Amino acid sequence: MLSRNIVLLTLDAFGGETTGKTLLLKRIFFLGEILGRDFGYRPHYYGPYSDDIASDIIILKNYGLIEAKTHEYGVAGKGGFEVRRFDYRLTEEGRKAVQWLKAQYPEEAKSVEDAARLIREAGEIDYMDLSIAAKAYFILKKNQQPMAPKQIAAEAKNFSWQVENPQIQSAVRFLERLGMVTTTAPF
Repeated sequence: MLSRNIVLLTLDAFGGETTGKTLLLKRIFFLGEILGRDFGYRPHYYGPYSDDIASDIIILKNYGLIEAKTHEYGVAGKGGFEVRRFDYRLTEEGRKAVQWLKAQYPEEAKSVEDAARLIREAGEIDYMDLSIAAKAYFILKKNQQPMAPKQIAAEAKNFSWQVENPQIQSAVRFLERLGMVTTTAPF
């Protein structure tokens, strides 16, 4: 199944809309990990990022299958970066496309729904906490060995990610609830 179909099914599985591009990208990151799919995620400022998924979002918007609403928050920092959030929701045509996908690819669509349910059951967390959880998981997967929260926080600096030990502890608890990591000792 094409990754852009996964984007549509993900939006649908989370109620047809999402608040913020970062949240959508991190949900798809975790869906990909659960489903064993590589969507080309690499280190980026807000954690693992996929150019492919970001492009799919633009394509789906251009096709009229999703709608993007931009919220402007002004300028931040000395560099004058514009601060904005992109919210996405399925359009009527997008909902029709999702129904078609569910009819044509019922097993794949169900696997996306099941993965989304696992993410929701692990605890609804905001985009920043989900980003930190994605960073922690990315580091743990890259290192392929158990790591203490302070080791994860230290490794994060190699990607220019600023995370603190308490944030990592919270992220690891989310990953445990998701069934992606196990710990044997309390933090």
